[in-house]
Amino acid sequence: MNSSTLHLPAAAVRAVQDHSTRHANVAPRGPQEIACGTLSGEQRFAISVVPGGAQRAHAAQLLQRMYAHRGYLGVQLPPEGARHAVTLVAHENEQTVGTLTVGFEQQGRLLADELFAEEIDRLRDAGHRVCEFTKLAMDPMLSSKRVLAGIFHVAYLCAHRVEGQDRLVVEVNPRHVAFYRRLLGFAPLGPERWNRRVDAPAVLLGLDLTHARREIARVGGQPERAAVERSLYPHFFAASQEPAMATRLANARGERQAVAHQGFWSSVLEPLEDAFEALVPGHGVRSATV
Repeated sequence: MNSSTLHLPAAAVRAVQDHSTRHANVAPRGPQEIACGTLSGEQRFAISVVPGGAQRAHAAQLLQRMYAHRGYLGVQLPPEGARHAVTLVAHENEQTVGTLTVGFEQQGRLLADELFAEEIDRLRDAGHRVCEFTKLAMDPMLSSKRVLAGIFHVAYLCAHRVEGQDRLVVEVNPRHVAFYRRLLGFAPLGPERWNRRVDAPAVLLGLDLTHARREIARVGGQPERAAVERSLYPHFFAASQEPAMATRLANARGERQAVAHQGFWSSVLEPLEDAFEALVPGHGVRSATV
Protein backbone atom coordinates (compact mmCIF):
# COMPACT_ATOMS: atom_id res chain seq x y z
CA MET A 1 0.00 0.00 0.00
CA ASN A 2 0.95 3.64 -0.14
CA SER A 3 1.56 5.58 3.06
CA SER A 4 -2.18 6.14 3.52
CA THR A 5 -2.99 2.44 3.75
CA LEU A 6 -4.22 1.20 7.11
CA HIS A 7 -2.06 -1.48 8.69
CA LEU A 8 -4.68 -3.20 10.80
CA PRO A 9 -5.55 -6.88 10.42
CA ALA A 10 -2.17 -8.27 11.42
CA ALA A 11 -2.96 -6.83 14.84
CA ALA A 12 -6.74 -6.89 14.78
CA VAL A 13 -7.46 -10.31 13.32
CA ARG A 14 -4.48 -12.57 13.93
CA ALA A 15 -2.72 -11.13 16.94
CA VAL A 16 -4.99 -8.74 18.83
CA GLN A 17 -5.61 -10.21 22.25
CA ASP A 18 -9.21 -10.44 23.45
CA HIS A 19 -8.83 -8.97 26.94
CA SER A 20 -11.84 -8.81 29.21
CA THR A 21 -12.69 -5.22 30.08
CA ARG A 22 -13.93 -3.33 33.10
CA HIS A 23 -15.42 0.06 32.33
CA ALA A 24 -14.01 1.84 35.35
CA ASN A 25 -14.39 5.56 35.79
CA VAL A 26 -10.79 6.48 35.03
CA ALA A 27 -9.98 10.17 34.72
CA PRO A 28 -7.82 11.51 31.86
CA ARG A 29 -4.36 12.78 32.70
CA GLY A 30 -3.27 16.02 31.07
CA PRO A 31 -4.78 18.13 28.28
CA GLN A 32 -3.69 15.84 25.42
CA GLU A 33 -5.39 12.73 26.85
CA ILE A 34 -8.84 12.35 25.33
CA ALA A 35 -10.17 9.06 26.69
CA CYS A 36 -9.04 6.28 28.99
CA GLY A 37 -10.17 3.06 30.65
CA THR A 38 -8.96 -0.14 32.21
CA LEU A 39 -8.35 -3.63 30.91
CA SER A 40 -8.08 -6.90 32.78
CA GLY A 41 -5.53 -6.92 35.57
CA GLU A 42 -6.08 -3.20 36.25
CA GLN A 43 -4.05 -2.23 33.20
CA ARG A 44 -4.74 1.35 32.23
CA PHE A 45 -5.02 2.47 28.61
CA ALA A 46 -5.44 5.94 27.16
CA ILE A 47 -5.99 7.60 23.78
CA SER A 48 -4.30 10.95 23.24
CA VAL A 49 -3.63 13.51 20.56
CA VAL A 50 0.00 12.79 19.91
CA PRO A 51 2.19 15.47 21.50
CA GLY A 52 5.68 16.34 20.43
CA GLY A 53 8.92 15.07 21.88
CA ALA A 54 9.49 11.50 23.00
CA GLN A 55 5.85 10.37 22.70
CA ARG A 56 5.66 11.46 19.09
CA ALA A 57 8.97 9.74 18.40
CA HIS A 58 7.66 6.50 19.93
CA ALA A 59 4.52 6.66 17.76
CA ALA A 60 6.65 7.25 14.67
CA GLN A 61 8.89 4.31 15.52
CA LEU A 62 5.89 2.01 16.02
CA LEU A 63 4.42 3.09 12.68
CA GLN A 64 7.68 2.53 10.82
CA ARG A 65 8.29 -0.83 12.50
CA MET A 66 4.84 -2.23 11.76
CA TYR A 67 4.80 -1.03 8.14
CA ALA A 68 8.37 -2.18 7.48
CA HIS A 69 7.31 -5.64 8.68
CA ARG A 70 4.89 -5.67 5.73
CA GLY A 71 7.46 -4.27 3.33
CA TYR A 72 6.06 -0.72 3.27
CA LEU A 73 9.01 1.61 3.76
CA GLY A 74 9.28 5.36 4.15
CA VAL A 75 6.02 5.78 6.08
CA GLN A 76 6.02 8.83 8.33
CA LEU A 77 3.63 10.70 10.59
CA PRO A 78 2.22 13.99 9.27
CA PRO A 79 4.19 17.11 10.20
CA GLU A 80 3.67 18.20 13.78
CA GLY A 81 0.82 20.71 14.01
CA ALA A 82 -0.47 19.97 10.49
CA ARG A 83 -3.94 21.46 10.09
CA HIS A 84 -5.09 18.76 7.68
CA ALA A 85 -4.31 15.83 10.00
CA VAL A 86 -4.78 14.75 13.61
CA THR A 87 -2.57 11.92 14.82
CA LEU A 88 -3.72 9.87 17.78
CA VAL A 89 -1.66 7.56 19.98
CA ALA A 90 -2.74 4.72 22.26
CA HIS A 91 -0.90 3.78 25.44
CA GLU A 92 -1.19 0.81 27.76
CA ASN A 93 0.45 1.47 31.12
CA GLU A 94 2.40 4.36 29.56
CA GLN A 95 3.73 2.17 26.71
CA THR A 96 2.93 3.18 23.11
CA VAL A 97 0.85 0.42 21.51
CA GLY A 98 -0.96 2.11 18.62
CA THR A 99 -1.32 5.13 16.38
CA LEU A 100 -3.89 6.35 13.84
CA THR A 101 -4.15 9.55 11.80
CA VAL A 102 -7.38 11.30 10.81
CA GLY A 103 -6.81 13.05 7.48
CA PHE A 104 -8.81 15.99 6.13
CA GLU A 105 -8.77 17.57 2.70
CA GLN A 106 -5.74 19.65 1.84
CA GLN A 107 -6.32 21.83 -1.21
CA GLY A 108 -9.44 19.81 -1.86
CA ARG A 109 -7.74 16.40 -1.91
CA LEU A 110 -7.04 13.44 0.38
CA LEU A 111 -4.16 10.98 0.22
CA ALA A 112 -6.61 8.38 -1.11
CA ASP A 113 -7.30 10.62 -4.14
CA GLU A 114 -4.00 9.41 -5.57
CA LEU A 115 -5.61 6.10 -6.58
CA PHE A 116 -9.33 6.68 -6.07
CA ALA A 117 -10.10 10.25 -7.10
CA GLU A 118 -13.09 9.23 -9.23
CA GLU A 119 -14.77 7.32 -6.40
CA ILE A 120 -14.13 10.02 -3.83
CA ASP A 121 -15.27 12.78 -6.17
CA ARG A 122 -18.61 10.99 -6.50
CA LEU A 123 -19.05 11.33 -2.75
CA ARG A 124 -18.13 15.02 -2.90
CA ASP A 125 -20.50 15.61 -5.81
CA ALA A 126 -23.29 14.08 -3.73
CA GLY A 127 -22.66 16.73 -1.08
CA HIS A 128 -20.72 14.62 1.41
CA ARG A 129 -17.81 15.87 3.50
CA VAL A 130 -15.13 13.21 3.16
CA CYS A 131 -12.19 12.40 5.43
CA GLU A 132 -9.84 9.44 5.73
CA PHE A 133 -8.15 7.29 8.34
CA THR A 134 -4.51 6.57 7.55
CA LYS A 135 -1.30 5.30 9.08
CA LEU A 136 -2.89 2.87 11.51
CA ALA A 137 -0.45 0.65 13.37
CA MET A 138 -1.13 -1.50 16.43
CA ASP A 139 1.50 -3.49 18.29
CA PRO A 140 0.20 -7.09 17.99
CA MET A 141 1.96 -8.20 21.16
CA LEU A 142 0.57 -5.49 23.43
CA SER A 143 -2.66 -4.00 22.11
CA SER A 144 -6.19 -5.28 22.73
CA LYS A 145 -9.57 -5.03 21.02
CA ARG A 146 -10.59 -2.48 23.60
CA VAL A 147 -7.63 -0.26 22.75
CA LEU A 148 -8.22 -0.69 19.03
CA ALA A 149 -11.88 0.26 19.48
CA GLY A 150 -10.86 3.20 21.67
CA ILE A 151 -8.56 4.74 19.08
CA PHE A 152 -11.20 4.24 16.38
CA HIS A 153 -13.80 5.90 18.61
CA VAL A 154 -11.67 8.98 19.27
CA ALA A 155 -10.82 9.20 15.56
CA TYR A 156 -14.55 9.00 14.74
CA LEU A 157 -15.26 11.80 17.24
CA CYS A 158 -12.57 13.95 15.67
CA ALA A 159 -13.95 13.41 12.17
CA HIS A 160 -17.71 13.43 12.77
CA ARG A 161 -18.48 15.29 15.98
CA VAL A 162 -15.66 17.87 16.01
CA GLU A 163 -15.04 18.47 12.29
CA GLY A 164 -18.48 17.63 10.88
CA GLN A 165 -17.40 15.05 8.31
CA ASP A 166 -20.06 12.51 7.31
CA ARG A 167 -18.17 10.04 5.11
CA LEU A 168 -14.98 8.15 5.90
CA VAL A 169 -12.72 6.38 3.40
CA VAL A 170 -9.83 4.00 3.98
CA GLU A 171 -7.43 2.18 1.67
CA VAL A 172 -6.79 -1.45 2.59
CA ASN A 173 -5.28 -4.58 1.16
CA PRO A 174 -8.02 -6.76 -0.41
CA ARG A 175 -7.42 -9.55 2.10
CA HIS A 176 -8.47 -7.17 4.90
CA VAL A 177 -11.78 -6.09 3.39
CA ALA A 178 -13.84 -8.68 5.28
CA PHE A 179 -12.58 -7.40 8.62
CA TYR A 180 -13.67 -3.82 7.96
CA ARG A 181 -17.03 -4.84 6.54
CA ARG A 182 -17.93 -7.25 9.32
CA LEU A 183 -16.62 -5.43 12.38
CA LEU A 184 -17.14 -1.78 11.46
CA GLY A 185 -19.70 -1.66 8.65
CA PHE A 186 -17.50 -0.43 5.78
CA ALA A 187 -18.57 -1.04 2.17
CA PRO A 188 -16.43 -1.24 -1.00
CA LEU A 189 -16.50 1.92 -3.08
CA GLY A 190 -14.63 0.83 -6.18
CA PRO A 191 -12.59 -1.86 -7.92
CA GLU A 192 -9.24 -3.14 -6.79
CA ARG A 193 -6.34 -1.12 -8.14
CA TRP A 194 -2.62 -1.70 -8.26
CA ASN A 195 -0.32 0.64 -6.41
CA ARG A 196 2.85 0.67 -8.49
CA ARG A 197 4.92 2.48 -5.92
CA VAL A 198 4.75 -0.39 -3.46
CA ASP A 199 3.80 -3.16 -5.88
CA ALA A 200 0.64 -4.15 -3.98
CA PRO A 201 -3.14 -4.10 -4.52
CA ALA A 202 -5.44 -1.57 -2.87
CA VAL A 203 -9.20 -1.38 -2.27
CA LEU A 204 -11.12 1.73 -1.24
CA LEU A 205 -13.72 1.24 1.48
CA GLY A 206 -16.23 3.76 2.75
CA LEU A 207 -18.23 4.23 5.92
CA ASP A 208 -21.28 6.40 6.55
CA LEU A 209 -20.33 7.97 9.88
CA THR A 210 -23.98 8.20 10.89
CA HIS A 211 -23.94 4.38 10.92
CA ALA A 212 -21.07 4.48 13.41
CA ARG A 213 -22.97 7.03 15.45
CA ARG A 214 -26.03 4.77 15.64
CA GLU A 215 -24.00 1.71 16.57
CA ILE A 216 -22.15 3.55 19.33
CA ALA A 217 -25.46 4.78 20.75
CA ARG A 218 -26.88 1.25 20.59
CA VAL A 219 -24.05 -0.92 21.93
CA GLY A 220 -21.07 1.31 22.83
CA GLY A 221 -19.60 0.61 26.26
CA GLN A 222 -21.10 -2.91 26.39
CA PRO A 223 -18.24 -5.35 25.64
CA GLU A 224 -20.30 -8.27 26.92
CA ARG A 225 -22.42 -7.92 23.75
CA ALA A 226 -19.46 -8.37 21.39
CA ALA A 227 -19.95 -12.13 21.01
CA VAL A 228 -23.57 -11.65 19.96
CA GLU A 229 -23.09 -8.51 17.88
CA ARG A 230 -19.89 -9.72 16.21
CA SER A 231 -18.67 -6.18 15.71
CA LEU A 232 -16.13 -3.86 17.27
CA TYR A 233 -18.71 -1.29 18.40
CA PRO A 234 -19.48 -2.87 21.81
CA HIS A 235 -15.82 -2.25 22.69
CA PHE A 236 -16.18 1.47 21.95
CA PHE A 237 -16.71 3.88 24.82
CA ALA A 238 -20.28 4.55 25.93
CA ALA A 239 -22.13 7.28 24.03
CA SER A 240 -22.65 9.16 27.30
CA GLN A 241 -18.87 9.78 27.45
CA GLU A 242 -18.73 11.45 24.05
CA PRO A 243 -19.49 15.09 24.98
CA ALA A 244 -16.58 15.29 27.42
CA MET A 245 -14.29 13.43 25.02
CA ALA A 246 -15.23 15.73 22.12
CA THR A 247 -14.57 18.81 24.25
CA ARG A 248 -11.12 17.56 25.27
CA LEU A 249 -10.39 16.66 21.65
CA ALA A 250 -11.35 20.08 20.32
CA ASN A 251 -9.28 21.77 23.04
CA ALA A 252 -6.27 19.55 22.40
CA ARG A 253 -6.39 20.19 18.69
CA GLY A 254 -6.70 23.93 19.23
CA GLU A 255 -3.67 23.92 21.53
CA ARG A 256 -1.61 21.97 19.01
CA GLN A 257 -2.44 24.39 16.20
CA ALA A 258 -1.67 27.40 18.40
CA VAL A 259 1.75 25.96 19.26
CA ALA A 260 2.43 25.16 15.60
CA HIS A 261 1.35 28.69 14.58
CA GLN A 262 3.62 30.23 17.21
CA GLY A 263 6.51 28.01 16.12
CA PHE A 264 6.02 28.99 12.48
CA TRP A 265 6.20 32.71 13.16
CA SER A 266 9.16 32.24 15.46
CA SER A 267 11.01 30.48 12.66
CA VAL A 268 10.24 33.41 10.34
CA LEU A 269 10.83 36.34 12.70
CA GLU A 270 13.86 35.23 14.68
CA PRO A 271 16.28 35.24 11.69
CA LEU A 272 15.01 38.74 10.78
CA GLU A 273 15.55 39.92 14.35
CA ASP A 274 19.08 38.51 14.31
CA ALA A 275 19.83 40.29 11.04
CA PHE A 276 18.48 43.60 12.36
CA GLU A 277 20.47 43.21 15.57
CA ALA A 278 23.63 42.68 13.51
CA LEU A 279 22.98 45.86 11.50
CA VAL A 280 21.85 48.03 14.42
CA PRO A 281 23.31 46.63 17.66
CA GLY A 282 21.20 47.23 20.73
CA HIS A 283 17.99 47.88 18.79
CA GLY A 284 16.77 44.38 18.12
CA VAL A 285 13.55 43.06 19.63
CA ARG A 286 15.36 40.73 22.04
CA SER A 287 17.80 43.50 23.04
CA ALA A 288 14.89 45.80 23.84
CA THR A 289 13.29 43.24 26.15
CA VAL A 290 16.37 42.26 28.15
